[in-house]
Amino acid sequence: TAYNIARQLDDAFPSGTVIRETSLAVRDDYTSLAWLAGQLAYRDLRRPAEAVRLYRAYGEAARSAQTRTKGFYWAGRAALAAGDSGTANAHFGDAAQHYDQFYGQLALERLNRPQPKPAPNPTIQVSSDERRDFEDDRLVRAARALGEIGAWREQSLFLRALAQKATSPADHVLAGKLASQIGRPDLGVMIGRSAQANSLDAVEVSGFPTVRVPAGHESNWTFIHAITRQESQFDRQAISHAGARGMMQLMPGTAREVAGKLGMSYDAGSLTTDTNYNMMLGSTYFQQMLRYFGGSYPLAVAAYNAGPGNVNKWLRANGDPRNGGIEMIDWIEAIPIFETKNYVQRVLENAVVYDTLRDGSGSRQQAPLSFYLGKRTPG
Repeated sequence: TAYNIARQLDDAFPSGTVIRETSLAVRDDYTSLAWLAGQLAYRDLRRPAEAVRLYRAYGEAARSAQTRTKGFYWAGRAALAAGDSGTANAHFGDAAQHYDQFYGQLALERLNRPQPKPAPNPTIQVSSDERRDFEDDRLVRAARALGEIGAWREQSLFLRALAQKATSPADHVLAGKLASQIGRPDLGVMIGRSAQANSLDAVEVSGFPTVRVPAGHESNWTFIHAITRQESQFDRQAISHAGARGMMQLMPGTAREVAGKLGMSYDAGSLTTDTNYNMMLGSTYFQQMLRYFGGSYPLAVAAYNAGPGNVNKWLRANGDPRNGGIEMIDWIEAIPIFETKNYVQRVLENAVVYDTLRDGSGSRQQAPLSFYLGKRTPG
C-alpha cells in the first residue's frame, strides 16, 4: 500500500543520513512521502503514535521554517491523539520557536503562550569592518545612487540581488537599516524572509513595515498590512506577470469595478503611483469578500487571491468549515492551488504579527490566529 511504501522511506538512505543536508530534489521527495505517510497514519489508519514519528521526520527533513513548523505542529497534534501530552508539548515547543509562522503561532496557542512582537532592534553586533565592506559593495552603492535619481524600478533589481546575496547576520542587519534609510520597505521584507531562510532566529521589525492607511479604513489596518506584505512586499510599483498592480496587487478590472462602486474615477496609472488610492481600492475589495463569506477571514483571503468563484467551488468539494463540515486548518490544506493555500497561511500569519505592532502591549486576542480561523479552541 501507499502507506507501507511511504513509512519505509528511511530505508532508501544509508544509516546516519541527514536529509536536511541533502539536495532540494531529495528533500522534496522525502518530505512529500513523509507527509503522505503521516496523513495516512493519523487520519485513515488511526495510528497516531506512528504518525508522530512520520510528521516529525517531515519537519526535521526540511530547511524552511514553514515546513518545519508544520511537521512539528502535526507531530504534537498526533501525540495528543495518542494520549501523550508531554511529547505533544515538546513538539509544539519546537514549532513555537518560529512565532511568525502559521503553524508556529498555532503551537504557541496550544502552549498558552502569548504572541511575541518582532524584535525592535537587531541584537547582532556589527563590526566597523563589516559596515565598511557593506557600504563599499557595488550593489549597495548602485541602490543608493538609483534612489537619489528616483529610479525606483531599476533600484528594485539591485535590492532583490542584495537580498539574495545576504547570508551572514551582519548582512541582514545592515540591509535592514538600509531599507529604512532609502525608504524601501520592500527590501526590509525581503531581508526578513532571507533571515528566515538562513535560519537566523530573530524576527526583526524591519521585516514588517507599517504605512499610513487611507482615512476611513483604519479598522482594516491589520489586513491592509498583512495582504500588502504578501502581495507586493510594499513595493508600490510592483506589477505581476498576470498584470496585478501596486501595493495590494489589484487587477485593473477589479480596481475599475471597485472604484465605480465607491463613486470614484478609475485611473490605471494611480494604481502604481498613488499608494493611498491603491490601498483604498484593495481594502474595499477585501471587505467585500469578507462580507460575502460571512466574516470568514480565511475564505475572504482565499477569494482575494483566487476569486470568490474558486472559493465557492472548494467549499462544495471539500465541505464548509463555517458549519463544521471540515476543520478550517484542514480546509486550507485541501486548497488544490498551492499558491492560494500558501497565500492564505502567509496572510493570516502576517495578520497575527501585525496585530502585535498595532497594539502597544501585544495582540488583541488571547489566541489571535484561532480567532481569525474561527476556531473555538486555541491552536
